[in-house]
Amino acid sequence: MFEQALLFAIALIANTFSSLAGGGAGLIQLPALLLLGLPFSIALATHKSPQSLWGWVR
Repeated sequence: MFEQALLFAIALIANTFSSLAGGGAGLIQLPALLLLGLPFSIALATHKSPQSLWGWVR
């Protein structure tokens, strides 16, 4: 439960910075996912899947 709340807070902060700066959420999200113990391939897929979906919707 704590990890989920931490991931939510990190995603909220990273996406807030991303919306203000026009990108760069991966500089915060990807290292956070790795620090929480996810393997690199899963962390990268978790980070990239919403971006690819958003690009597809546009």
